[in-house]
Amino acid sequence: MIKIFSLFLFCLFSLPFIAAKEPSCRHVLFIMDKLQLGGSEQAFLSLINGWAIPHTKVDIYLTARDGVLEPFLRKDFPLISSKNAFKRTYDVAVAYVEWLNPNSGLWKTHAKRKVQWIHTDLLAKPQDRPFKHKELCAGIDAFICVSEGAAASARKIQPQLSGKIFSIHNVLDGDLVRRKAQETKDCFPQDGILNVVSVGRLAPEKALDRAIRVHSRLDKEGFFFRWYIVGEGSERPKLEQQIRQLGLEGKFILLGSKLNPYPYMAQADMFALPSHFEGFSIVINEAKLLARPILLTEVSGAGEQIESEKNGLIVANNEDAIYHGLKRLLQDKALRKRFSEALQGFEYDNESIYRQVEKVLFGSG
Repeated sequence: MIKIFSLFLFCLFSLPFIAAKEPSCRHVLFIMDKLQLGGSEQAFLSLINGWAIPHTKVDIYLTARDGVLEPFLRKDFPLISSKNAFKRTYDVAVAYVEWLNPNSGLWKTHAKRKVQWIHTDLLAKPQDRPFKHKELCAGIDAFICVSEGAAASARKIQPQLSGKIFSIHNVLDGDLVRRKAQETKDCFPQDGILNVVSVGRLAPEKALDRAIRVHSRLDKEGFFFRWYIVGEGSERPKLEQQIRQLGLEGKFILLGSKLNPYPYMAQADMFALPSHFEGFSIVINEAKLLARPILLTEVSGAGEQIESEKNGLIVANNEDAIYHGLKRLLQDKALRKRFSEALQGFEYDNESIYRQVEKVLFGSG
């Protein structure tokens, strides 16, 4: 009886100390643009839907609503209005994309800590520089760049902020990519002709005009293949005219936006990224998950994603290099097979990414 009473007293007096060790819930606000089809938007969806940081409450403020990806956002994190976003006090406020005006988003929030995500190479795309507002930058506690290359560019622009600039790769749901890749069969004609796929906005930085010129050069040399582009954008009229002028109708094909691009990627003979610049190309990791032979230009993050000549081919960032690299892959079936086999079983390490994000968001990075 004495032993039972002693145990009771021990538990009674220990409970407050045990409870005190439980970490308090941290309140985070994410500020994000309209959830249209795009790499940064897909990255945001993956980060939020797979959220794996304990003891956090997340609110989301979208600066514009009704994007095509919005219905796929998890429902247990509330979408709040600007009035509520800027009225509450948060432990951390995060501007998830660099092109948001800091005066209309991050700087209106009441937060103990403010974080800016950067998804591009700021040296290559100066118009998106969050560093334009120097007086506002001083109040940002951390900048998260999506590759070491993008972080290096940010440090060159603002070396005095180097201690606040971190490199963390995007989250990616590999199981979802592989599952959705099986949803559509026979994306391409079954005629034995090789199919190349690229995915991205029809925008100048994606360098699709030089991709068309490369295709034309190879077509004149007798390499008959189809190059499909999944994506939409302002460059469509210009690209369509170029395709007609070079006689590539039915060969270089603009498919438009696809809510699910993964079957096209999975069924392609190779995946190509001819961009002038990137921050960290999500579609390259998606192509890796689908074990596609990959050709990409030397952009930020390329060397962090592909080991050239072992599981893909990184070429210099110019038209001739793309031409020679693509020609080599079209000619060399064994090389395509070797790259594909090297990517079999590739898995994406989201767990370590969330650990890095947690450290930076809450001030221990």
